Amino acid sequence: MDEISLPSDEEQELPSQLAFNPVKTDIGLLARDLYRLFNQAIDERVRRFGLSTNACRYLAVIGMHPGITPKEMSEYFSVRSPTTVSALRILEQKRLVERYKDRVDARKTRYKLTARGVEVEALARASAVDVEALAVGCLSDQEKEEFGRMVARIRSSLESVLAP
Repeated sequence: MDEISLPSDEEQELPSQLAFNPVKTDIGLLARDLYRLFNQAIDERVRRFGLSTNACRYLAVIGMHPGITPKEMSEYFSVRSPTTVSALRILEQKRLVERYKDRVDARKTRYKLTARGVEVEALARASAVDVEALAVGCLSDQEKEEFGRMVARIRSSLESVLAP
């Protein structure tokens, strides 16, 4: 069997094309990194409510769509049912949401915010708005609009690939 020769530490420099360069780096990685940083910044602010960014997203969707079902939430977030059930269980334990049976189809469970949930959701939303304002504060209005247009074009391109 041939022996594999590994480079020494001195020889293991990254090729220049692999060095981080936001203009040349993979767009998917940039998007993931931006998402991660937004989550971290929002998590720091919503931690005082005992919630994660993801839990706050569920609160926001329930607030926008009172009576939403777990299945609809899973589809909205493109996650599996156990992920949604786990998030809902935490929100119920914190008394931020309550579930009830559908009046027409008793097999369906629906969710709405409690009075406390409405308050916490508004505070969490304000935290997210603050983070976004801080994040894009370095951009001009024109740059923000251009960024939005570019993201919309990328989304459209990806959605067309995913369409049946």
